Amino acid sequence: MITSLLVPAAPRVILPQVSEALFDRMDRSFGSMAELPSNVEAIDAALQFATGANSFVAIVGPTGWGKSHLLDSVSNHLSRESRCKTPRIRTLDWLEGRSAASPNSPLVIDDAHDATSRSRCRIQLQLALERRVRTGRPTLIALTGEKLTRNRLAFLPSLREWSVHEIGQPSPTERRAVVRQMARAERIRLADVLIDLIALRMMGNGNTIIGALNRLKLASPSWISSEEILHACGILDPFFADNSGWDFKEKVMTAAKSTAQDNRQALQMACYALIQVAGLSEVQVACMAGIPPRQARTDGLAIREAMRTESRALFAYRQFLEITVESLLDS
Repeated sequence: MITSLLVPAAPRVILPQVSEALFDRMDRSFGSMAELPSNVEAIDAALQFATGANSFVAIVGPTGWGKSHLLDSVSNHLSRESRCKTPRIRTLDWLEGRSAASPNSPLVIDDAHDATSRSRCRIQLQLALERRVRTGRPTLIALTGEKLTRNRLAFLPSLREWSVHEIGQPSPTERRAVVRQMARAERIRLADVLIDLIALRMMGNGNTIIGALNRLKLASPSWISSEEILHACGILDPFFADNSGWDFKEKVMTAAKSTAQDNRQALQMACYALIQVAGLSEVQVACMAGIPPRQARTDGLAIREAMRTESRALFAYRQFLEITVESLLDS
């Protein structure tokens, strides 16, 4: 960015995540965070900072599991209570004078790892923080890291003055709680099996989860019935691509083979469920089944017609749906 020597650079705001730019932002408050064993100490420390009980706090944690949400909660609380805007700022923006932070107000800075990875910026950050510690100006800083190590925190001046806490990788049980909390915040009703699928079979972090939930929200606010669950899996199929051990299409085909009278009916039910219900393309389904795309569509329409006229076909399809949903979480 080119600026005049006589005109200071304009403050640069933190850009939202892609999912936040496309959809309404989640409420950023302490009440909207899922309180977990892996983050409860960090949340408590941030709350103490927001209420003035703790002046110097450092938060370390992996990408996508709540650091920025926590800092925004602090910023919103401070801005509301003091009626003085206290934004979350990137550390490099603060060091280079590209922020609107008041020198005497509490400081909330994110992405400190961007500065600590560069020798010059690291020294600059250390000196700037030292001045704040010496003058007692409250400072909350967050940086990305998988583990809390002394070497990672070496840039903090007067380390004993700081309350340092870690946001850890959530356990499977905690991931379920995160999905439930996010779904509640987005006002989406999810069947338990979908919560477990998103929590346990979807790779990625919290940003991935909110992206998946917002994709579902575009289509419907409720995903409870068996066919809704299959439709949701079809919508979320790209989100499961990184998990080589779980394939939605294979789950459907296996369930169809276990309930159909013969291979022909199994193929028809699988094609119908994947194309007409889940919403996958004929090409995707044909590639999986090893048949031409036209046949995939024809087979799907054939079983739909059979269900209209034959009670046996309708019974087999309903049984197939139940078995498919039950098998989704199988390894």
